[in-house]
Amino acid sequence: MRAPRRGLVLLLGLAAAAVLYGLLGEEDRGRRPNVLIVSLDSVRADHLGFLGHRPLLAPEVPVTPRLDALAAESTVFEEAWSTTSWTLPAHVSLFTGLEEGLHGVEHEGLRIDPRHPLLAERFAEAGYRTAAFVSGDLLRSRFGFARGFDEYHTCMLSWEEVQEAVEDLRRRYEEEGREVDEGTLRAFLARQAHWEITSPRVAAGAEAFLRQQAGREEPFFLFLHFFDAHYDYLPEDKDPHLARLFDPSWEGDFPAENWFLNPRVRDLRRQPYGRRIGDRELAHVEAMYDAEIHWVDAHVGRVLDALRETGQERETWIVVLSDHGDEFFDHGSIGHRSTLYRELTRIGLLVRRPGQEEGLRVRSPVRITDIAPTLLEECGLEPLEPTSGEPLGGLLRGHEDPSRSLLQRVLAPVGGHPPADGYRDRDFSLQRRLQRIGEPGPEILLEPRPEPLLVFDLHEDPEELHPLEPADPRYQEALRRFREAFLQQEELREQLPVSSPEQRRAAPPEADEAARLAALGYAGEGEGGGEGVFAPLPPPNLAPSAGARSGAER
Repeated sequence: MRAPRRGLVLLLGLAAAAVLYGLLGEEDRGRRPNVLIVSLDSVRADHLGFLGHRPLLAPEVPVTPRLDALAAESTVFEEAWSTTSWTLPAHVSLFTGLEEGLHGVEHEGLRIDPRHPLLAERFAEAGYRTAAFVSGDLLRSRFGFARGFDEYHTCMLSWEEVQEAVEDLRRRYEEEGREVDEGTLRAFLARQAHWEITSPRVAAGAEAFLRQQAGREEPFFLFLHFFDAHYDYLPEDKDPHLARLFDPSWEGDFPAENWFLNPRVRDLRRQPYGRRIGDRELAHVEAMYDAEIHWVDAHVGRVLDALRETGQERETWIVVLSDHGDEFFDHGSIGHRSTLYRELTRIGLLVRRPGQEEGLRVRSPVRITDIAPTLLEECGLEPLEPTSGEPLGGLLRGHEDPSRSLLQRVLAPVGGHPPADGYRDRDFSLQRRLQRIGEPGPEILLEPRPEPLLVFDLHEDPEELHPLEPADPRYQEALRRFREAFLQQEELREQLPVSSPEQRRAAPPEADEAARLAALGYAGEGEGGGEGVFAPLPPPNLAPSAGARSGAER
């Protein structure tokens, strides 16, 4: 967000690239490197082995052995952050290099602005073969993600395969002397995204692509999205040994199905929902979450093996990231798309340069929006402009930059949480809760709620449990930084082309996809549907109870 420094960063990156170019042999100089991006849906940074995680109930079992091995020869960013706490806007930020407040895809009724260039488009324009294998409803092409890809595959079950699963359900019920009534069948179909297993499909698609690509002259850009760590946490459906591996002493019968809306987990009649689940049951659920991450890790390993076996590993940039985390009552709730706390917006991020063999750790804050500018600069391609991300070239080569910061927001939350925006840097995190104003209409106007902001000193309170008082000088300093970053974003907005609201609306989902979205807790809650774009938020007041109007008065 510090535009004056970008020129220096770019020069340093180009100088480093020139040195690397001089070290390459003649055979390597004419070919650009390949790019592989792997996105892990709903994977908390603090549940990754290479970031220090050990399972509570099975500490000797590695959760992510394949990623840990890759991290040992990659640059690991220990403080990487998403722009939000849910899948759709996070991936828009990944592909556009824009923070959520700029790209504006705030709910599932919107798609990527056709006037905003995408990362895959830049690689396609440069002659790369581009392909994607994705899972989960929020990465479907109707949101604009397929732009720039030669191949864009959604690796979810076909309707015929879903019908086969329904028949299996009926057979199981018959064996138990029960009958599948209409309500049971509807619930089963609505929960497809929870029981469907997609990692094998994603990995198989990637393996086939890499085998086809081996020996070709043109480089490739390959994007993979693994969804299976998303709740519900049912590892025994994937591998019957996984559940016992991660919770060997479990003798209970706590059902993991319908985790988000299970009345045994929390009191759904209260707002906010009150916790009911006990400590041992919650530990079991987290163990099953680890087991599902382990399952995804194994399938990422399949892709890495194929990359090596086809002889393409040493000429490929490898980026592995998560899009957001999940909460297990860290701040009184579960799931995600609710708040901007650490457990939801800190993400795993590692980057392996072509030929890199030694690992590197970086503690400077970095952002999901930095990934696109980095890859484009390192591959010598045209940048995405304007962008709120910055290339990571200096950090990839060991130069720390503790002054980096980012803005975050979640304007269409679920589970009864208020909309919020916020700010982060190495010293502070800040969340400003918002409320809707005005009558329903084509624009959704928001203003700050009349209450102190949530401000945390990350040196003294890294878990964000004890907000500072408004009179605290640190509170005021965090507000000053938030305001400065917000105003910089508004300056960038002036340079950003924007299409009409009609051009930015996503096509309506098909009936089966709508059911999947409902099962994920995304449809019918928050500010979804066909409403127009959110109005820009006001620059933050320095008063603790800021209440400036927004949108219509700007």
